[in-house]
Amino acid sequence: VAASEERDWISMAVSDYQRYLDARARMLRNPETKEHENAELVVQDCIGRKIKIDVRRELIYMLDVSLQRWLPELMSDMIKNFGLDTLPAGENCLLRFVSQIGRPSMGPNIYISPPGTYT
Repeated sequence: VAASEERDWISMAVSDYQRYLDARARMLRNPETKEHENAELVVQDCIGRKIKIDVRRELIYMLDVSLQRWLPELMSDMIKNFGLDTLPAGENCLLRFVSQIGRPSMGPNIYISPPGTYT
């Protein structure tokens, strides 16, 4: 199976996304600085192509980050401290009757937005 991207979507390594977030945060702290006039960041996509990102103008969100798969400690904390057990396969969820092997991934997922944006 070959990797593919949705039209106008960018895939990148998490480390590149962190570099993007750091560069955007620096730019927002000092927006008048001349060094940001050419604020391009170069990353590689999922098939190895180099992509230039204008940190000032392009807003990149990280979508559908599975807590179970990528942030298991946060998931454990959520299970322990969430007041109402409606998490997938929790006490108040019908997925608890489906075996873990056959259970679809129903989250919870988080969305990460870059500094200076809102949804």
